[in-house]
Amino acid sequence: MRRELLVLGTVLLFIGVVATSIAVGIQEENVIFSERLGHKIAYDLKNMTSWSVYGNFSEGRRLRVVIQPGRDWIAEPAAGYNYLNLPVTIRDPNGKDTQLRVEFTQDPYAEHNLQPSSVEVISNGGGLTFEKSNELETINETIYYEELAGITNYRGVYNVTVGRAIGVFGPPEILDIYSLEVETVYPYWFVIVAGVTSMVAGVFLLIWVWKNPKNKKKLKTDAR
Repeated sequence: MRRELLVLGTVLLFIGVVATSIAVGIQEENVIFSERLGHKIAYDLKNMTSWSVYGNFSEGRRLRVVIQPGRDWIAEPAAGYNYLNLPVTIRDPNGKDTQLRVEFTQDPYAEHNLQPSSVEVISNGGGLTFEKSNELETINETIYYEELAGITNYRGVYNVTVGRAIGVFGPPEILDIYSLEVETVYPYWFVIVAGVTSMVAGVFLLIWVWKNPKNKKKLKTDAR
């Protein structure tokens, strides 16, 4: 009987660990609050050498930047696609700069215009934390992100500046900056509850088996 209880406790513990680990790894995001803090169009930016937009943020909000490519932007062909790399600088309230490179791609045989495909952090001045959930891929230890977004580490004004690059003729059509409050939810929370319950039951069962005097006595008898 003792061996059966040990096996049962081990199985409950194993199932609980596996189920909880899988369920915790499946996450979804709900946007609780979204506000556009800054909005510029090509007409507003046409006489500038670089293009900026800013917003006043609370600490812990997600800063998200939307850049719609200019009509006259031209991408360079490479590996079957057209590419354009756009330098972006985000200055935090402490005056520290985070340098990024936003890559736009275009299928030369498709009708759609340039689309943002990835974001690379060149240097981080500390004003933003880049989320793992936003990671797109890692190539040669370089992390590429899906969106131009990060969590603000300070309260105050964040300024986003889009610089010029090869193929960039004229300002972007749209340059927006958003503040978002996001919560992480676990759609399989009931599996997490069941998994934790299974782990607790397994641990208690194993402890009870090892500490129960009758089981210890039976163990000595079995050994003889």
